[in-house]
Parts: sequence; C-alpha cells; structure tokens
Amino acid sequence: MIEIRKTIILRETVFSELGVEAPRPITRAVEMAAIRNPFAGQFVEDLRPLFEARAMLGARQLGGEVGAALDKRRFRANVYLDLGTAPGFGENAFVGHKVQIGPKVVVCVLERDPRCQMITLDPDTANPNPEILRTVARGHDGTAGVYAAVLAEGMI
Repeated sequence: MIEIRKTIILRETVFSELGVEAPRPITRAVEMAAIRNPFAGQFVEDLRPLFEARAMLGARQLGGEVGAALDKRRFRANVYLDLGTAPGFGENAFVGHKVQIGPKVVVCVLERDPRCQMITLDPDTANPNPEILRTVARGHDGTAGVYAAVLAEGMI
C-alpha cells in the first residue's frame, strides 16, 4: 500500500477580486497527499529508479493474470512511479488527489485509464494477445494506469 504521510487541505473563500465584489462568495478547496519519500535524508542525483520497468506493478500483476511477461511499452505511459510494496494497480488510490513528483512537478490524477486493443500488441513483433484486453475488461473494469493533468511544470 502507498504510505501517505499526510494530507494537506487548502480552502479559500474569495469575496472580491481586483476591487470588484463577487455576487456571492466563491469557495475553492484543494487536497494534496504527501507520500513517503524513499530518498529522505540522503542526496540522490539519479532518480531513474523511481521510473524503471519494475515500477509497473499493474503490468506485473496483469502479466501474472494472463500468464505472460508484459513489456511496459504496451501501456505507452509518460511516467512510471515506483510505488514500493503497493499491490498491482495501486495507482488507482491517487485518483482525485494531487501528487508531487520531485521538487516542482505537481499533477492531479483525474481518472483511471480506459484501455483499447493497443495493449494487446507486442511492441517488438506487433503480434496480438487478445487475452490481455479480456483480462483488463473482466478483472479491472477495462482500465490499467491513470490519467493525470499537470498543475505545476518542472524537470523530472
């Protein structure tokens, strides 16, 4: 399971903006989760271990379910996070939350990623394995991975 160290909730109420009174107060709220940093207390120049193939817990679990090792390239992700000992598909716990990656990048995890037949294609041979999509559809509501929107840009 992902170790959430703390949650931060920021709530603001705007009564006027640029000297113009709002017709009614506008309240906005944001919640963020701070997760355990595996590099806390030490300097680490190379953060690639956070983004290696072993981080694809969902793909590893799915591979076990279909009886084949799955190359992470099938999933065409932009970022892979090492969720430590979290179970496969542990990234689903982030849906609806903001996640900070490194010192600057903040993303909002919007939803689980619905999958199409592209994940059935071997990235080297293009040979299909339809059992992969069937397993995702039956066992994981047709989703694998998550979509996120970038809220604060930076170098990862």
